[in-house]
Amino acid sequence: MIPENVRFPYVHDLARLLGLVEQAGQPVPESVMRAASLSDYAVGSRYPGPLESVTEQEYEQAIVIAEQVIDWAQGVIEMQWKADNGGGKTV
Repeated sequence: MIPENVRFPYVHDLARLLGLVEQAGQPVPESVMRAASLSDYAVGSRYPGPLESVTEQEYEQAIVIAEQVIDWAQGVIEMQWKADNGGGKTV
């Protein structure tokens, strides 16, 4: 969003941030949109209070989603870098 000069809020709401990415013209795959479910973990771990336990299955699913987001973001960054540098070597 920075290369497109899109202002974005400093929030933990991943659905809102992913929506802004789409509005900026970057397609977001469904697997990455699932990251919106991770917002609860960010808020829950940041602010004190009683938290529900996370099951092993929820933990593993969160890791899978996070890895998919990282892979997607790295691909987007690499494509942008190549476009900005004439298709040269990636970083």
